[in-house]
Amino acid sequence: MSSDAPFREAIRPEWLDYNGHMNLAYYVLLFDHASDQLFASLGIDETYLQSAGHSVFAAESHIIYESEMHLGDIAEITSFVIAADQKRLHVAHEMRRMTGPARCALQEIMFLSINMTTRRTAPWPSPILATLQSALGPQPHPASLGRSIGMPRLG
Repeated sequence: MSSDAPFREAIRPEWLDYNGHMNLAYYVLLFDHASDQLFASLGIDETYLQSAGHSVFAAESHIIYESEMHLGDIAEITSFVIAADQKRLHVAHEMRRMTGPARCALQEIMFLSINMTTRRTAPWPSPILATLQSALGPQPHPASLGRSIGMPRLG
C-alpha cells in the first residue's frame, strides 16, 4: 500500500549546505515526517503509545540520493508498506520534487514494534498486525529496494 496522500514540505533556507543544495540530514528529517504521517494512517502513532504502551523504533535505514533538492522545491514523499510480520514493519519512502516526476531520493527503513515498559521488541497487538498486513498491496514496489552500499560506477 502507498499512503493515501503524499507528505509535502517546502525546502527551507536553513536546510541548505555550502554546496547550495539540501543537506543530507534534512532528507532524513523529511522522511521521518513522512513516517509520522504513515504511522498515523496505520494507527501506530502517539495515540497508540498512550493507549497500548507500545511504540515503533527504527532499526535500520538506507537512503539513495538521486537528485538534488534546492531552496523553493517542495518535496513530495509517497510511502509504501513493503512487508510486516509479528514484530517488524518494512517501509519505503520515495521523494520527488512536486514540479517533476524524477525521483530525488529513496529511503528504505525497517521499524520494530517496541513494548515501552521493557523497551524490547514485542509482537504487534492483533488489530495492529491486521492493519499492517492489510496495508500490503499488490502495488509495484519502488525500484532499488534492498540495494546494498557499493562503489558507484563513475562516468
